[in-house]
Amino acid sequence: MKNTIRKLLRSKSLLSIFVDAVKHKKMPIALFGCGNALTYALSFLQLHNLKPSILIDNDIEKKGTLINGHTIHSFDDFMQRSEKYIVLIVPQDLVIINQLKRQLSKKVSHDNIHSFDFINFMIYYQIQTEKTFKSYAEKNIDTIV
Repeated sequence: MKNTIRKLLRSKSLLSIFVDAVKHKKMPIALFGCGNALTYALSFLQLHNLKPSILIDNDIEKKGTLINGHTIHSFDDFMQRSEKYIVLIVPQDLVIINQLKRQLSKKVSHDNIHSFDFINFMIYYQIQTEKTFKSYAEKNIDTIV
């Protein structure tokens, strides 16, 4: 249990570093990886009033697909763009993350490539939100209309 809490706290600080970097640098966000964790990544961005500028995936069958109004682009399409981005790697697998970091380093500086555990963070966030609501409701049950 302690390891899970440590991991969540580490994720939360990494998330804060990412949010601060995006707001400070004012660069567009590229989300790399349009698999299962994408929903969590998009929810996280929405919580912080951030939106991705581009979605990228290596799966050629996903190219051109729309997700939440964003078209999925291939890795090659992304590498040919002239804009500078802050890249958020969405997959949770460490081998894939390291592979993507190496591939992206040809275009994106190391300090603009981020990855963290969205799934556990969003579960933690949801639990905290529910606890806060429950606590508020219990204290104010008589005044709630």
